[in-house]
Amino acid sequence: MDALRGDKSVVLHVPQDLPWRHEMRDILREELQSTLGTENLSITFLDAREELAGKREPGKYLIDRFALRDVALHYRPGMASAQDYLLRKGVLRNEIVWIKGLDAEDSRVWVQFCSGWHVSSPSEGLFVIEDRCSEAEIPPSLVTIGYSDYVDEYSAQLFNGFTLNSPKFDAYTTARKRYTASLLTNLCETDVEVAYALVEEHDLTGEDPLSAVRAVAESDRFESRGCGSSKHILGLIRRGNEAEIRERIWAAQLEVLFPMIEGERLQIVEKLSEDISLLITEGRIEQDGNEVTSPEDIELGSLVHFMRRDSNGKRAINVAEKDLQGRIFLLWKCRNHLAHHGCCDMDEVSQLLDHQVN
Repeated sequence: MDALRGDKSVVLHVPQDLPWRHEMRDILREELQSTLGTENLSITFLDAREELAGKREPGKYLIDRFALRDVALHYRPGMASAQDYLLRKGVLRNEIVWIKGLDAEDSRVWVQFCSGWHVSSPSEGLFVIEDRCSEAEIPPSLVTIGYSDYVDEYSAQLFNGFTLNSPKFDAYTTARKRYTASLLTNLCETDVEVAYALVEEHDLTGEDPLSAVRAVAESDRFESRGCGSSKHILGLIRRGNEAEIRERIWAAQLEVLFPMIEGERLQIVEKLSEDISLLITEGRIEQDGNEVTSPEDIELGSLVHFMRRDSNGKRAINVAEKDLQGRIFLLWKCRNHLAHHGCCDMDEVSQLLDHQVN
């Protein structure tokens, strides 16, 4: 908005799979028409794939599209540049031409055309070019705005966390919200529209995320999303690249579940410190060939080992509470999954998130 009010056309660098693109354009239109000084401007959206196919001369196209018939008939390419003619005849008065869907070559052509478009007031007409794939250098006469300069995966995680803080998810524990936000961010990266659809329509801690992603990919509203990207989550599921998706699920579990497991391990060690300290004093705990000298260093695998009965039917660490026994075994199993690059299953995730040691 500031660029347009400053008499500058804009090149908007956006990702191939821009979330909520239609809503973004509508919001900008409303903002433009409710702001003093630009309230008389209107926006015309041109879809390059539908309206500009094969038309590689922006000036001629704009004259044919926007000029009155007599003005268009009197245009001669040799007498003046298309930019000068359009401005002199006021063809784009109070008009912002917003061009979307350009391929790399068309984007270069339109950027070159707009570099020769100089106005002293927004009312003379301006351009917004959505550039998804061009690496061409942008001239200083145009303002460049990069989507990635303002939105990254941290922004997406904040958005996902905000979504999960709505009343709809009041039944979720804090741990469940934290895990779901991380899972959405790792799966969808910066496509928060797909992330929002996933969490609104599916319980990602009770349903296999692969099934949820597959259902969203089959939705009509996302039929073109992910088609041009090798990394987009919907592109991955349509190509059957489940290994990459499971890698993202593992990354989310490593980020949230692994620290949770370690925190609970320390709580359990504190509960069992008397038995553990006695074993340390007797020099009976070795891990990776090294003698353990501090209770905090005992691993879950060692706890499980000493909880089992020996040949005499005795347990070196006696855990009387059945729930605590089960929790230690669960933590050990889940830690092993994650440490060996595997994912916890849905039942394990639910147990980890909702039933923690007190």
